Amino acid sequence: MIRWSARSSLRLLSGIAACLRDSWHSLYASRALMKVSTCCAFALFVLGCSSAATNQLPLSNLNGTWTGQLKGFTAPGITKVFDHEVWITIHDTEADVWFRDEDHWQQVWNGARHFAVAQHQSNAVIFASHSKTQVGCHWVETWNFTVSHAVPNTLETFWYRIVNNLGCGDDEGGQFANGATGLLTKVSSAITTPPPARN
Repeated sequence: MIRWSARSSLRLLSGIAACLRDSWHSLYASRALMKVSTCCAFALFVLGCSSAATNQLPLSNLNGTWTGQLKGFTAPGITKVFDHEVWITIHDTEADVWFRDEDHWQQVWNGARHFAVAQHQSNAVIFASHSKTQVGCHWVETWNFTVSHAVPNTLETFWYRIVNNLGCGDDEGGQFANGATGLLTKVSSAITTPPPARN
């Protein structure tokens, strides 16, 4: 049988108390560390969400009305070079396009076909093709605007157009292309038609 003296019991109780105290401190430290880690992770998550919202949302919203002057350029395959002013309205995956013809705005193909909008974050391609048979020949035409919303309320824009007049027998063999580049400015978040003709 084991005999315990008063001194041995006191030493045992002191050892148990020290062990419990150390265990409590370790548990408290672990919980504190876990709490600090959780707070840091949450702070990083909030900062990340805030940064994403700041960088993505304003630049990914292309809806509204845009206008600007595009300057023609020369390149292989570009057969006609000219500058022109455009007016574009964008609503989600659909767009309409006008160009200035002297003193008035002319909608492309008189509005016979809407443009499609294929967008990825800040960039988009606005495009459409149309065709028609008239006066003994058939023509096919494609317009393509490649845009990037790199600066708020401004679209960096490249425009390409290619026409194939099948069997029309004009001097250019029935085929020609245009290209232009420039900046479009957002004039309204709403869909608005161009202003009336100039006097």
